[in-house]
Amino acid sequence: MKLSLSTCATERRIVPAGFEFAPEEGLHQCAEAGYKYVDFNFAHAASDGRPMSCDHWEAWIDSVCQVKEELGLTVEQTHGHWFHLNQLASQEQLHWNDEMVRRSLICSSKLGEKPWVVLHPRSIFGPEGYDAEKSRQYNYDKFMELGELAADFGVRLAVENLFPHKSIGACCNAEELAELVSRLPADVFGICWDFGHANRAGLDHMKALDIVAPYLKVTHCHDNKGRSDDHFIPRFGNVPWNDIMPKLKQIGYSGNLNMEVHVFYHTIPASLRIEGLRFMRLIGEELIAQFDNA
Repeated sequence: MKLSLSTCATERRIVPAGFEFAPEEGLHQCAEAGYKYVDFNFAHAASDGRPMSCDHWEAWIDSVCQVKEELGLTVEQTHGHWFHLNQLASQEQLHWNDEMVRRSLICSSKLGEKPWVVLHPRSIFGPEGYDAEKSRQYNYDKFMELGELAADFGVRLAVENLFPHKSIGACCNAEELAELVSRLPADVFGICWDFGHANRAGLDHMKALDIVAPYLKVTHCHDNKGRSDDHFIPRFGNVPWNDIMPKLKQIGYSGNLNMEVHVFYHTIPASLRIEGLRFMRLIGEELIAQFDNA
């Protein structure tokens, strides 16, 4: 098992006004801290005039690829653009978001060799609240459409588990997620299991892993105490990692351990950020040792 770090941890630069989006600089920090594999995160790359939403987006991703190559980093998974499906969203907004997802797939194809692109399912709400049946059909149709694009661009798609929230209802448990992915083309689709989301949803981690095992391709590893989506470093919440790592070995998981931690990194002084990344790397390496020794 290889250790990977999501660039959501390092994509923002501290400036007097707050933060600036600077993922290329973040790649340098990943490399300096000793990471060899990164999960490039496009979730925030299209907002507020950021590069993926601009006319020069293809030149931008080419420059990112050049930095990645110069640093000797490898990208085996990415996180695509995501948005909540709001009933009040206009057709123009929906088309724009779909275009950002499409650009995520193209950018991902440039960054890696047939990488897994993690995408969120969307939730449809009606007058009575979350509409499970309409969401199920919508997600099947939408992912079938995206699967054709993924095949054309040479990427694969991993659908991520979420947790119940104001505008989220879809795929918040292993059963619904596995049922969706089981109906999609197996050569293009798999599951990204997010341990923090599962903990926030109050799931039984062992039972959930048994259910998603046939489709599990990539992971998002972070921690919380079951009350909010904190994205803590593993072992700083109550996710049962000592049980999870042997379980991953038992079910035959062969993907990366991808650390999707960002809150910690953004709250410590800039002078300690590289050491913070190194500390996260040591935690990840300890978890992988548990997997290897199981």
